[in-house]
Amino acid sequence: MNKILNKIPWAIAIVLLAFVLILNIIYTVGIAEGEHAVVNNNSITTITITILIVCAILGICQILKKGLHKVKDKYFIFGALIVIYIIVQLLWINYAYIPLSADQKYAYEIAVSMKDGNMQEFMENYNDVYGNISMKTYLECYPQQFTLAFIWNILFRIFNSTNIAILMQVNVFCNAITVISTFLICKELSKKYKVNKYLAVILTLTFLPISLLCIFAYGDIPGLTFSMLGTYLIIKYVNDKKIRYAILSALSLSLACMVRTNSLIFIIAILIYLFLDMIQKEETKKTAKDIITKIVVAMGLVIIVFLPTSIVKNYYLNKSNLNKANGFPVNGWMCMGMFEGECTSRLV
Repeated sequence: MNKILNKIPWAIAIVLLAFVLILNIIYTVGIAEGEHAVVNNNSITTITITILIVCAILGICQILKKGLHKVKDKYFIFGALIVIYIIVQLLWINYAYIPLSADQKYAYEIAVSMKDGNMQEFMENYNDVYGNISMKTYLECYPQQFTLAFIWNILFRIFNSTNIAILMQVNVFCNAITVISTFLICKELSKKYKVNKYLAVILTLTFLPISLLCIFAYGDIPGLTFSMLGTYLIIKYVNDKKIRYAILSALSLSLACMVRTNSLIFIIAILIYLFLDMIQKEETKKTAKDIITKIVVAMGLVIIVFLPTSIVKNYYLNKSNLNKANGFPVNGWMCMGMFEGECTSRLV
């Protein structure tokens, strides 16, 4: 009876996964003007090509999985794939060009003004944000742009240039680090669980949206990269019990939150992971010292993650004489996430 009960969650998960995969193969959802969702049925040709691509990826994964057992220098092949991955994206940057718009444009211009040392003048004279509000009003509402612009400002100073291509090239190398982090996470998890490292890497390498979006100069890609790296380091800390990994994880996650506030979801997941590890039953019973150490690490992680973001944001808010009370409230973002907008209603 217990065996049957244990298999029920797996059965439900497999059915739901199969349902989602079938929907993704049959339908394509696009976003039209006004952020309206448009659902289209895929043609038989598109469905066939999609299935063939899936089969090809699974086939390549199986070939690599079996072939790498016979290869002595496995990491050489992995390194070669990463190099090819980087070269393809760099070529894509030179081929494709999309002009900056909306938030990415404003964050870039703020970073340039920081680098040039004329941010106050820039904020006073810029009056074309969303066509009807000033830059000061915009930054009062979205002060998180200060932290992203601050990081970009450092990059511009390092390269002594404000060329937007720098941010795109950084995205390329961030994508490569994301692939490596995925492999390292799977490698750590494989010490306790059965994990298909090769499939995870191949799926990440062949996930086209993340490669094509390297030309999108915003904080999404670096935020994902630092979040993945921070996740690997915290798993490494749990496995090896070395504090330095927890500190490095906190620093990485701090950078993730500075470039993209959405990265906070990783912080929540990691805190849950640390809590579960703390209460997990092991062969060797956890001592009070172990539990206290984990609690201190979790608290320290939160402080290190939020402190730099808070310092940078408040510094520029005060320097620019902006009203902190006008910031978009956190509960507003939560309501936005739960709100059934026009996109969702069109799908029903």
